[in-house]
Amino acid sequence: MNFGHFNNEIDLTDDVLLTAEQVCERLSISRRTLDTKKKSGEFPEPICYVFSSPRWSIRQLNEWINKSTNDPINNLMRQR
Repeated sequence: MNFGHFNNEIDLTDDVLLTAEQVCERLSISRRTLDTKKKSGEFPEPICYVFSSPRWSIRQLNEWINKSTNDPINNLMRQR
């Protein structure tokens, strides 16, 4: 059977969407800190919304952390 529209390069396990609560837990920050930093532009915008609940991808957060010249996690922690 040939499914010409499928590509062998697809990897659905490559990324996961996190809720705001999961992001806060992984970064050890409060929800208030997340909301404040998001509003000020110091934190990436969510990649999408599911029933009005924001979602961030792990890949997106890793890229944000790794491309920052200073340590974004420590900056978040200092300003909690």
